[in-house]
Amino acid sequence: MPKLSRLAKAGLVLLVLSGTLASVQQGTALANTREPGESALPLANPPKPYYVAIGDSYAAGDGLAPYYAGTNTKQDSCRRSPNSFATQLKLPGQTETIAQEAASGKATFKFVACSGAESTGITKAAVYAPGTAIYANNAAEKVLDDRHTTDWGQVQSAAAAEGLQVNGEPHNTDALNKDTTLVTIMIGGNDVRFADVLKACVLKNCAADGFTMTRGNNVKDPDPLAVMEPKVISLLKAHLEATFVAIHAAAPNATILVAGYPLFFSGNPLNKSCRAGIAVFNSGEEKLLNAWGTQLDDVISQAYNAYRLKFSIKYINPLSAFSGHGICSKDNWLNGLIAWTSGNANKVPSPASFHPTKTGQAAYAKLFNSCLADLPKCS
Repeated sequence: MPKLSRLAKAGLVLLVLSGTLASVQQGTALANTREPGESALPLANPPKPYYVAIGDSYAAGDGLAPYYAGTNTKQDSCRRSPNSFATQLKLPGQTETIAQEAASGKATFKFVACSGAESTGITKAAVYAPGTAIYANNAAEKVLDDRHTTDWGQVQSAAAAEGLQVNGEPHNTDALNKDTTLVTIMIGGNDVRFADVLKACVLKNCAADGFTMTRGNNVKDPDPLAVMEPKVISLLKAHLEATFVAIHAAAPNATILVAGYPLFFSGNPLNKSCRAGIAVFNSGEEKLLNAWGTQLDDVISQAYNAYRLKFSIKYINPLSAFSGHGICSKDNWLNGLIAWTSGNANKVPSPASFHPTKTGQAAYAKLFNSCLADLPKCS
């Protein structure tokens, strides 16, 4: 394909990442989760597996069509795919996935991850508002939310409802409950504006000295991107903590598995430009994006660590598994910028842009299944 001009690429990146993770008896592994050093006796009647998959486009499997009915329309762009890692999870000792068991009535599987979701689309507890711990402890955030440099000043969806909240769909306030045994979640990439950042790096040299980003909402950052983005990522921790606490409150008997994000680019040092589909990133941009990706995973891990001794929550770090499989590698598990348009609901660029491939989703499933197989040692 001919190299596109920066201006031509604008139409192709307008919506990048708009939507921009043992016992033979089922349920025993989750019901007997204890901190290391604690004993766990088998239950005579373990609970029926009840799994809820929540999060953003990485959790939904965006870009891997066909999607489940009703999730790829003008009214609903959650784009949940049967190729998501969520459909591939198995409990230890089982031959079928939880999704397959649910189809035959042996388990419950609620797949409510949605492309574009932010923490404030999961629970209103993540909103920066008076009376919350976030508001009390992060005064510096107020000016950013007020000017819409960040999105945490309001619930992401139009209607506010406690519990799980999915864009374009009814509020799934009953998805999480006391019967839930397992929750997986990937969240944070949209909170820290990665769709806007990727667009900026495709259209301009975002690594240039003093480069300042203007978001898709036409709000210009108050500081250069090299200063602003790390600041935003650091503020995410409080919102993730509020999200994890809200999930536990809604599903007190569930084990929560939190997954981080892979880095976009492979190679160290990154010393040459990278053609990512129809986009080209210079080495400076690659280093910046990887640095911010590393910081994002660190913040997710920190939020997990704040509660790992208070309830059953585990962190899955994908960096080692995805090493050597970045956007520009020969065996890439992440897509670059892909131009594609088809049908009424699909937009340019392809939702697959900057998202895991089918192999990448399978790699995530392997990480989750390995964690489930040995929960005491996981993370």
